[in-house]
Amino acid sequence: MLHHILDRSDLLAHARLWGPHYQLHGQTHPSGMLQGVFRTHDWGNGLSLHCSDVLNLQDLHSEVVAEAGLGFTLLLEGDVALRYGSAECADHTPRRGEATLLQLQQPERLIRQARRGIRVRKVHLGMSADWLHTHDLLRHTALPVQHLQTRRWRPSARLHALADAVLDSRLGNAGLALLQLESLSLAMAHEVLQAPPADRALPPRVQQRMSQLRDYLHALPVDTTPSLQQLASQFATSAASLQRHFMQAFGCSVLHYLRQNRLQQARDHLLDGGTIQQAAALAGYAQSGNFATAYRRCFGEAPSQTRP
Repeated sequence: MLHHILDRSDLLAHARLWGPHYQLHGQTHPSGMLQGVFRTHDWGNGLSLHCSDVLNLQDLHSEVVAEAGLGFTLLLEGDVALRYGSAECADHTPRRGEATLLQLQQPERLIRQARRGIRVRKVHLGMSADWLHTHDLLRHTALPVQHLQTRRWRPSARLHALADAVLDSRLGNAGLALLQLESLSLAMAHEVLQAPPADRALPPRVQQRMSQLRDYLHALPVDTTPSLQQLASQFATSAASLQRHFMQAFGCSVLHYLRQNRLQQARDHLLDGGTIQQAAALAGYAQSGNFATAYRRCFGEAPSQTRP
């Protein structure tokens, strides 16, 4: 997907959706600033989406005044450095593979720096205070409430899948395609707001066992789907404890995670040019119709829309 070159004027064209007083420091380079896919959408109701799958062609340094509200970021690849206000705030920088939710009770200056040669795959969802109030979400117990308070957690397979669907989509500007992207944004917001609170983190020993279980699920042959009781016996715990701990660690049930992971493998196969029949087999579906239904429910599009 890293085919489009973006220069300084392209970035400035997006600036009106990021907030007031946007500044892009540094010299204009003939080779461009970024290479890849870079989208910004404001749905006009306090919900906004910014997603990027880009290679930094130059060192970048930008500043903007971030509006009050909640900001969710999922960094799938690469790294960026963020600083709010005048103090170094390393704890507010998104970490690769980790979901981050930041509360701003008031507008705050945001400084962003990125290094040349780094590929960044990232999704950011902005939820304004008005949007949260309109939907009666301010009383949600898992939300950070203090200014600059950050909550981090391990994203669920569903949240990963939604972020990948946004980044991999070929949407253009057609009305129906944008409606589909807005529905993915709402699905991400729902997944973020129902994520388990950070204070329910597992003890390190239990978390390690759940990570081992996750790796085991990834390595299972597609024609093998063990029962919860079989998995519990193999990992020396009860079925109820296994399910509860896995839910706390990854935000979904064991078998749901297995299904989502197989669907993601099928999606990767389609993006590489594979057939729908092959993708269905990778996901464990004998009937392409059942596969298409599950695939659309997960990614918001039909398998035929994913293929290059």
